[in-house]
Amino acid sequence: RRLHLYGLHPARAIADALVSSGQLAGLTTLGISGLRIEDEGAGRLAGACDWEALEELKVSCCGIGDEGAAAWGRGPRLKRLRELDLAGNPLGPDGVVALLSKPSLRSLRRLTLDALHLGDEGVERLTRLPVLASLRELSLANLHRRPGDDLTSRAAVAVASCPLLSGLRYLDLSGDHVRD
Repeated sequence: RRLHLYGLHPARAIADALVSSGQLAGLTTLGISGLRIEDEGAGRLAGACDWEALEELKVSCCGIGDEGAAAWGRGPRLKRLRELDLAGNPLGPDGVVALLSKPSLRSLRRLTLDALHLGDEGVERLTRLPVLASLRELSLANLHRRPGDDLTSRAAVAVASCPLLSGLRYLDLSGDHVRD
């Protein structure tokens, strides 16, 4: 079972209806990109059911910050999750690490973290997470959305030398301005 609700409004009412519907259990795909649920809605969705069957979670541009990502990190096991798209959310390193530190994410194959606020520190922290060993595709495009978020060669070296990424078939760093 798949559910795609891209960019609908009003986001809060839709998120509330989803949570209260009791119909989320058993979904293999949840695609709500552009539905501005923010941290509160992300937390409510994370606790809505056990998400045992979920294989794809597409929540780009949903206004999810560190608190919302941490709610998913504390919440469901996500043991079947193969694809996670968090692009375009106001996430920093703390939220990304809180979510991706889940030991149950061993099935993750595709991870999209485009246009997040990671900076050098966040990229370095990311490259130390065991979940990277299972990835086949990683997208870290356009990580310089705010002034001062440009990556330095420190981040580029961390990605290039990360032994956990040896199984990658696809790496996207497009749009990242790497400076010394």
